Amino acid sequence: MKNYNSKIKPDAKNLEIDIITDKVLKKIKPSLRDFKKLKSIENKIKNDIYSYKIPQIVDIKTGGSFAKDTNLKKDMDIDIFILIDKNTNDRDFEKIALDVGFKCLKNYHPIIRYSEHPYVEGYVFLNNNKEYVRLNVVPCYKVEQGQWKSSADRSQYHTEYMKKMLTFEQKNQIRILKAFLKGIGIYGAELSIAGLSGYVTEVLVLKYGDFKSVIKNIAMMEKKGKVISIDNTSNNNLFEKFQSPIIIIDPVDSNRNLGTAISSESLSKFIFNARAFLKNPSIKFFSINGKKDKRNYDKNLEKVSDLLQYILVLEFKYKKRSADIIWGQLKKLTLSIARQLNDKEFEAIKSQCYVYNPNSAKILFLLKFIKLSSFFKKTGPSIFMEKEVFQFVEKNKEKSFIIWIGEDMKLLCLKKRNIINAIEFLERSIRFEKNNLGIPKGLLNDLDRGFKIYKLNKNKVKNVHSQRIIYDFLLKDMSFFESTD
Repeated sequence: MKNYNSKIKPDAKNLEIDIITDKVLKKIKPSLRDFKKLKSIENKIKNDIYSYKIPQIVDIKTGGSFAKDTNLKKDMDIDIFILIDKNTNDRDFEKIALDVGFKCLKNYHPIIRYSEHPYVEGYVFLNNNKEYVRLNVVPCYKVEQGQWKSSADRSQYHTEYMKKMLTFEQKNQIRILKAFLKGIGIYGAELSIAGLSGYVTEVLVLKYGDFKSVIKNIAMMEKKGKVISIDNTSNNNLFEKFQSPIIIIDPVDSNRNLGTAISSESLSKFIFNARAFLKNPSIKFFSINGKKDKRNYDKNLEKVSDLLQYILVLEFKYKKRSADIIWGQLKKLTLSIARQLNDKEFEAIKSQCYVYNPNSAKILFLLKFIKLSSFFKKTGPSIFMEKEVFQFVEKNKEKSFIIWIGEDMKLLCLKKRNIINAIEFLERSIRFEKNNLGIPKGLLNDLDRGFKIYKLNKNKVKNVHSQRIIYDFLLKDMSFFESTD
């Protein structure tokens, strides 16, 4: 084990961590009163579903963190799975799911959410309307283990497995790990976060025993491809098979890698913060109130005010679709535009996409150059390559300002650059060269309906929402490095 802080003896360090995690647990563990309230709601919803007597519904099970008793006080939900006969066709499957969902959640503000299949979500307020709990009615097929027809089919087996395997203390350790991951911004497997799911936290604690051991094992990661398996599955060829920075084998389905959803960036944040926490344990690493810390945006943004003029923003509205679909499309678009900006020598240093308000998106690019010089240098062949030299001269002499021979005995020419402004380049590409830009098909119609491209300045980041996006884009990760002091 690496020594992350030689000034404090290991026993003292472990005691310090235990004191901190005990404080965290007291803040994040749901009360017995909350549990009884949720249990009452769960029973009512399940009884309502049973009362509909729909023949295709062969069972009803509660899943997720509430069923496994690993939920957090400020992040509670009840996932009720309606198990539908496996011979039901897709159309009837979705119709039953939506009809049942809206009926049983009629008093809980139901709305449609989208995953692989649509499902219905509602919410109920607790503690004098200061907190709310999500209620999800999710369809899945009643299948034997391993005979999956949809991704949700595994959930019933995940719940049964964890209820059987986890000890009382491990459930609390899972809560602490979740609070840590929330605190560093990597809790959640959805594409917008690409972090660790609740189920992954359960697998990690089950594997290593407790929060502290999970952190120590992650801190010791020295290369990509680490394999984590409850039953110590052979590591042979797993990295080649799954090709992900970390491989976490699903104990319910050995052919499934839970690490696929974890991005390289999220894994890097996990490793760094695990090491930083071991070096300097602090409650600041944890999210204990379910909310982001309030920040003085004006003061913090002043530090990076000189960078604003180099940030290019693409903003547009999109038609409603599932969160994972829009995030997948936006991330592809962000990467594609960044590559094009690099090809044109604007040099995209950093890029990130954001969803805000109803169906609105922003993509930010921090560029080395918003505007380029009107010319660029092109290097030709060595003077000793007779044929190539004359070909180079013939091809470039009409379109070059000057041609000369450099000290390294190679030909050089100075050519006029056709595109010098990043805003003009991006506008023209989106309007007239969509195929070259690599815009995902799902976003073509959205961009055709209109978009805005602009360069940031202090006047454009005066409202709190814009400040939050800029803070996230430029400064969010700085808190990690401040924790190492």
